[in-house]
Amino acid sequence: FVSEYRFAGNFNIVPDFRSYPFDSQAFGIQLSHKILPSYMLRLEMLEPTIKLGKPENFMIGAYKIGMPFREPSYLSLPENQQLQTFLASKDTKSSFQGIYNQLLSIENNFQTTNNPQQLSAVKKWYFSLDDFGPHSRTKITLPLTRQVASTWLKSVFPASLILLVLVAGSYIPEKLVEVRLALPPTILLALVFMQQSSHAGLPEIPFPILLDYFYMLLFIAAVFLLIESIIVSVELKPEFSNIIILVQRLARYFGIFVSSLGMFLIWLVSNLV
Repeated sequence: FVSEYRFAGNFNIVPDFRSYPFDSQAFGIQLSHKILPSYMLRLEMLEPTIKLGKPENFMIGAYKIGMPFREPSYLSLPENQQLQTFLASKDTKSSFQGIYNQLLSIENNFQTTNNPQQLSAVKKWYFSLDDFGPHSRTKITLPLTRQVASTWLKSVFPASLILLVLVAGSYIPEKLVEVRLALPPTILLALVFMQQSSHAGLPEIPFPILLDYFYMLLFIAAVFLLIESIIVSVELKPEFSNIIILVQRLARYFGIFVSSLGMFLIWLVSNLV
């Protein structure tokens, strides 16, 4: 028979922000019968459909709701050490697949065993408690995809723009050396505060996210431009002019490269690794 269920309420998920701000989440609803064990009931999820409506109805915060899809049904096995010891023999390993096959054999031939005592013991271990007993389970998954455009404008674009301002500041004439030296430390402090504010809406994360790697490149580029400003401000001998020009070009090109393609390359490498 076929049953249709409607779910409503607040559901909790454990999000993974390693790929932030390009992360995607998945919300799963798992179904299992509370009373009937698997030998009396087999659950199979039909391919779900959703009714199309207004676009704002398919948004949860910064995430866009995708089309739900079903996942393969499976049998939840009893977590009972006595049952695993009973099923494991000297010739076969007590592997998950081996125990799974033997449990299916017990279900299919439940009344054909020649040892009533073993049958009674298996019944006790197999169907003693609802938490232990085998149950058919099925699952529907709802994908959630972050709207990259809005996150990019909020977290990536301002940081890239402020680094471009620092690159433009490297073209200030040498006679305004005080202005040139004051600009890089100011940009570095601004980047620090921007990185901290980018984590304001996130929970405590014990690992770096993609956005942190992007800010690390921004810090390196800003320090590189600071070194360039210091070298230009120092009066060196004429024979070092070629070195100064080389340092200027490297600092400027690296700053432009990081601000324009840094986040994209970090995302690309994270998907290739």
